[in-house]
Amino acid sequence: MINKIKTILSRNRILLFPVILFLLLLLLTCFRINGSSIGNYHNLFFGSTTKDADLVVNNPRPVRSDEWMVFTQLALSQNNNDYPVINKDIANGQDMSILGQVPYKDWSALFHPENWGYFVLPFDNAFALKWWLMAFLLIVSCYYFILKILPGKIWLAVLLSLSIFFSPFIQWWYQFITLAPIYYALFGTIIFMELLKTRPYKHKILLSLLLAYVGFAFILVCYPGFQIPCAAVVLTFLIGYILNLKKKYSVKDILKKLLWPLASVAIVGLLAGVFYLQHANAIYSLTHTLYPGQRTVVGGTINASQALSGHLDINLQDSIKSADQNQSELSSFPLSMLFLIIPGVLLLIQEYRSKKKIDWPYLLMMILFVTILVRLLTPFLDPVYSLLHINTVPLARWYIALGMVNLMFIVLFIKKSIRYNFSAGSKWLYVYGAACIFYSIVYGLYFHHSLPAYMGSLKAIVLTLVLAVSALLLIKKKFAAGALLLLALGVASTYQVNPLYRGTDILTKTPLSQSIKKIDQKNPGTWIAEGLTIEHFPLLNGAMSLSGTNYYPQPERWKDLQQKDKEYIYNRYAHIAFFFDRDLNQTQKVKLDYQQADYYIVRTEPCDPRWNNNKPIYLIAASPLYDICLTPLDTVKYPMAVFYIYKVNY
Repeated sequence: MINKIKTILSRNRILLFPVILFLLLLLLTCFRINGSSIGNYHNLFFGSTTKDADLVVNNPRPVRSDEWMVFTQLALSQNNNDYPVINKDIANGQDMSILGQVPYKDWSALFHPENWGYFVLPFDNAFALKWWLMAFLLIVSCYYFILKILPGKIWLAVLLSLSIFFSPFIQWWYQFITLAPIYYALFGTIIFMELLKTRPYKHKILLSLLLAYVGFAFILVCYPGFQIPCAAVVLTFLIGYILNLKKKYSVKDILKKLLWPLASVAIVGLLAGVFYLQHANAIYSLTHTLYPGQRTVVGGTINASQALSGHLDINLQDSIKSADQNQSELSSFPLSMLFLIIPGVLLLIQEYRSKKKIDWPYLLMMILFVTILVRLLTPFLDPVYSLLHINTVPLARWYIALGMVNLMFIVLFIKKSIRYNFSAGSKWLYVYGAACIFYSIVYGLYFHHSLPAYMGSLKAIVLTLVLAVSALLLIKKKFAAGALLLLALGVASTYQVNPLYRGTDILTKTPLSQSIKKIDQKNPGTWIAEGLTIEHFPLLNGAMSLSGTNYYPQPERWKDLQQKDKEYIYNRYAHIAFFFDRDLNQTQKVKLDYQQADYYIVRTEPCDPRWNNNKPIYLIAASPLYDICLTPLDTVKYPMAVFYIYKVNY
């Protein structure tokens, strides 16, 4: 058997890299190793100086709270309820299928391969499998896309695909809604290109069905903020690819070829229609929220030092130098295209002069790159984005499109430079190299001036020079060396971003969780956890909770609340944090307080009758409560925190 595998790999060298990645994936899954930042709870409970036995390497990142404080805990809640579509533990119930991030059992779960492990494996192994399967699919999609454009360039594909994985944007944003749009977009592009080739009908049918699968899986990501930019890149590339076909085929033949992907689109439309009808109420509620549903964004609010600084994100790993900043929002990709676009234009002109033809994907990638930068840096294109109804995408989300365009252009540039030499010769390269050095110095000084506390001017100049040299190596046709330098820059910028962490015991086996389970199993009730930090602890332990995150609002919870601005406050995706009044001399009426776009506070008396739902009501307080209507049930003590659990007596 082993010899047979060796024979297959020796004959198909292209499979070796994915096989190695897959074996690494299995190894990490078996040992329950993930990259979650749930280790923050060890720091909160026991202090950061106390050794965490489950922390393998690096430190958990508080900024990644969407992962460790929300989606990981909601996945545990789903596990405790056998993965329902409607999780009835979340107040009045939430449709989990439109969340995109958590597992659920439904026909549409067939299009969430990252979640299949939850249905057959212990939770910790399934969680690890999902974590690394996303990385596997991202790297492999980049790998095969590169080989589709550059057949036989295996080492180059390995280096460039790894450089995408180790880019700051991917590591700081590491979650399903970020990675999935990229790998589904790239897989869809590869399948589309294959589908337009002449091949037997049975192959076309299989490819059409596969394209439909990938297309609907892309839709089920359910995060337009990343889906729209990725779709824009792929559609631009494929339009260019179709236009290039005019060099070989008539318009009639091209239209015939397009019938197959159009059939895939029809299947996707049918599946999407069924899904919409099944989840119409939840989708309507989400799309009609003030945030994110009705959010609009004005262009030009990002400056050049931020938009073009992906190669300088190394200091985001330093918690002191990046203090008070959201590293995820600031992170981007090292954009080699900044140094390749001018030589790229020269190659395009040279090709047109010699063959009187235009490489459309190549040209359109350059146009799209400039268009995105215009969107980020100026309000010039606001009317266009508003007309296309894509002005709801936050500007920083367009970084994902810059990263994809950058990858595609690098690959297309390499393909073109293999065929052509710069007519200006080596003298031109020396002049351009000098210009790159000058730019690196100027940009490094400008960046330091913009963010003096973040990075010194010398370091900014050196890192910009590293990016420039990697691009110059590509121009000199030292492709592997250029890609290796780009990968090295990425690894240096991200190797400390995420931890390696073993299992989820810090959530499921911690004393607070054990106490919640013991109380709720004896007499099931409704829980309210005070504050943000433990808002989902009742949920992750299988108990019903009024506190926590609502992905879309539940107006019935607040319809009789006498507060004029209540709809503005609750009509959003939001963390709902309860805070109990401790002044025994006055009565606090229930009040909603807006904090930020995705967070509002509920101020209330501990025993307010609004929360009485004919079930036991349990409170988890961050400090003692003395109301006579409360019965103390437990006090959970940690070295760095104490939690008080009460039952309300109505």
